[in-house]
Amino acid sequence: MRLSWYLVLLLGLLPRAQAQTQLRPAVDPRIGRANFAAPTLTALASRAGYIVAGKVIRVQRIPPQESGGIATVRATLQVEQALKGVRAGTRFTFTQWAGAGQDYREGERVLLFLYPRSKAGLNSPVGGDWGRFQLNAGNVVLGRARARAFFGQATLSLPASQPATPLPEVMSLADFTAQVKKAIPRPAR
Repeated sequence: MRLSWYLVLLLGLLPRAQAQTQLRPAVDPRIGRANFAAPTLTALASRAGYIVAGKVIRVQRIPPQESGGIATVRATLQVEQALKGVRAGTRFTFTQWAGAGQDYREGERVLLFLYPRSKAGLNSPVGGDWGRFQLNAGNVVLGRARARAFFGQATLSLPASQPATPLPEVMSLADFTAQVKKAIPRPAR
């Protein structure tokens, strides 16, 4: 008898819970979209406080400073391309929560869209993995999902000297940074 009471209660509440879930999709405030949608290149660029490409020259794991604190990772890049918030040729250091799933290795080359520093002094890639790109031999590794999200379904329009081409999964750093520069919002005058 008791089991059937719980079953009736559960079945009575289930449609209500489903309706509430459908009415209020989970929205990721960092990218301003439901968390199941891929961010656009414009969304990444507009939410980023820093857009930088460079070589990781130092990675430091920092244990919690106090009881109940969080472990962090501090990474330093030698800036090769500065698109927003930093200068080329400088070193840029940022700190992330160690559990964020973003591992950096000394010597690797990355292009990052990072949120502005939080009050806690932390940065993280905009949209998680969507805001972090591997660089390989002068190219940005996009992958099929990012290429579609950023540039549409069929073709990519490059400078007039190059015809429209099928969506690339790897793109030259120069072409990608040109697309990023177009996506960065200009200040209102």
